[in-house]
Amino acid sequence: MNKITVLIFAKNETLTFKRVLEKASNQKFCDQLLVILDEGFLPEIKQLAQQFHAEIVVKKLRNFRDHKNFGIAQTKNNWVLLLDADEIIDDQLAGSLKKFCRSDRIVNSGYNIKFKTYFFNHWLRYGGVYPDLHIRLFDKRKAKYRHTIHELLYVDGKIGEIDGHINHYSVTYLNQWLKKISLYTNLEAKHLIKKGRRFSLIYLIGKPLKEFYMRFIQLKGYRDGYHGLRFALMASYYRFKTALKIKKLSKGD
Repeated sequence: MNKITVLIFAKNETLTFKRVLEKASNQKFCDQLLVILDEGFLPEIKQLAQQFHAEIVVKKLRNFRDHKNFGIAQTKNNWVLLLDADEIIDDQLAGSLKKFCRSDRIVNSGYNIKFKTYFFNHWLRYGGVYPDLHIRLFDKRKAKYRHTIHELLYVDGKIGEIDGHINHYSVTYLNQWLKKISLYTNLEAKHLIKKGRRFSLIYLIGKPLKEFYMRFIQLKGYRDGYHGLRFALMASYYRFKTALKIKKLSKGD
């Protein structure tokens, strides 16, 4: 039998965290429920984790790579299912995880899982976000995250795909999105400056326009209608904001 630790990273995702825990704490596949709380977490987040008898570790987020590698190191089982606090497994995936635990013929070191991204509670089918595959079930002995911003999991061995979806409620309301891009653009601007990126008007204007064209036209975001347009515009704004922060941080402000 294969035992799985469900590892969840959380801070203040009050709208989704309870549903994440309800699905993830299924004892037919979850042998250990471990929650890593970022410093500054809301009290109700910790209370919810305690209600579901999760083990809790508090760790300040410095970058996403180190944060996730730290969490993985705290798990007791070799197999880890990694989730963020706005990611909810569906019933099909729960069934697949139960079968995985019973299987005695595991030949892969990790498994891709399809993501459904919900943007203001609307499932985006286009714009490059579906089907969005991520390795989220893996043997921790053969896996490690690299890159500090858009962290990637590198796995030594074969990668399979497991049936089912993770429903990702990436943005539910505007203030949540503003807080999220403030964090991500700060980290990305610092990372780009270290790599030698300097501010320019061409970068400030060209990068957002390129992002919008890619999301809305090339990747057919227009087929999601108004929601696809809003997603493309907000993705474009993310690039614009990153460029402005490169300018600000380069001056040492």
